[in-house]
Amino acid sequence: MSFTEVDTEPEELENIWEERARDILNEDKTKTPEKIKELREIAKQHKDLILPDDDEFYLMFLRGGNSDPEAAFEIIKSYFTLRKAHPQYFKGCLAIESMIKTVYSQQLCDMLPHRDENGRRIYVFRPGKWNPDKISFTELFCSGYMLCEMTAREQRTQIAGFSALVDAQGFGWKQLRNISMEDGRNIASFFNISFPVWLRQSHVLNAPRVFNILFNMLRPFLSASVRDEVVFHSGDLSTLKDYFRLDLIPKDLGGTAPTMDNTPNTKKLRGMTEYFKNLENYGFLY
Repeated sequence: MSFTEVDTEPEELENIWEERARDILNEDKTKTPEKIKELREIAKQHKDLILPDDDEFYLMFLRGGNSDPEAAFEIIKSYFTLRKAHPQYFKGCLAIESMIKTVYSQQLCDMLPHRDENGRRIYVFRPGKWNPDKISFTELFCSGYMLCEMTAREQRTQIAGFSALVDAQGFGWKQLRNISMEDGRNIASFFNISFPVWLRQSHVLNAPRVFNILFNMLRPFLSASVRDEVVFHSGDLSTLKDYFRLDLIPKDLGGTAPTMDNTPNTKKLRGMTEYFKNLENYGFLY
């Protein structure tokens, strides 16, 4: 069974994915309705928190909490706390065409079209290509967040999570000066507990010394599960083949696939306009 063709995946989970859900998330589909009900009951105790009413929403967070309703609700709270406390990171969601023109056109980030051999989506981020004079950090954050939301609706991604490829080539003082300590904490919070899909592993390519300063700034805020799964690659990037099939990785990142192009992502994001608008109706009242 191949886990690589995202666009050809059937809507219903195959048996092998149900097995993966059980192995990775302790998910028992016969008990899922009961756990969703429990998660709903926990949420109802918090009158100041308005949430969607569909089971798909609760299932997504339940999987983020490894099938534990209490843990899932902690993620829900953190997710909406981050959105309320730092709305500047999310306002780009309501201006998708502007984000496509300003940010995505620069090919700074992409969800690759294939899953890796562990069934994970592969997220590419190129902070060295970021020009802070033209793109704010909040826009940069939002562009990655939107791609995470895009893939979080995929059941298989909820189960397997995603891996990150960070191409740090060209990252310098100009970029570092435009990332505050608060921004660093919020990046860490997002991946630690404020989003329902697991970041399983991160791979850093072509890291200059200045990027290591950024990583050391983030390190104290990262959970052990995130921090301990960061792999630095150097030299000719030949070590990438130990983690990925190279035919899945763009040739400009050390693989043999075509050059990275996030156009398919932007097409899908255009179809999520109403989704992002509806999100504005939920969260903490005060």
